[in-house]
Amino acid sequence: MIVITKANDVIIAIAESINEDRNFIEINHNTNIPKNLVKGIYEVKEIPKEVKPLKYCCIEGAEFHLNPNYKENYSSEERIAALEDAVNILLGF
Repeated sequence: MIVITKANDVIIAIAESINEDRNFIEINHNTNIPKNLVKGIYEVKEIPKEVKPLKYCCIEGAEFHLNPNYKENYSSEERIAALEDAVNILLGF
């Protein structure tokens, strides 16, 4: 597997194959990433299942850790439920 990182070692893609041309890196024959966004390209033997692009960082292709700036996306229903719970707590329910 191939791990592609951007600034701050944040993983932007995990690929089985890449092709490089002058300005882009083609990932798995269907996605292009501009080369100026890429900091590193690492060949990795094994990637833990929990590692996902943007959620994890990769240092020199050897060490994976959570991206400290990553924030989960919550559905509208989850956000509304959390707000309702906060209002109920403030109102004393």
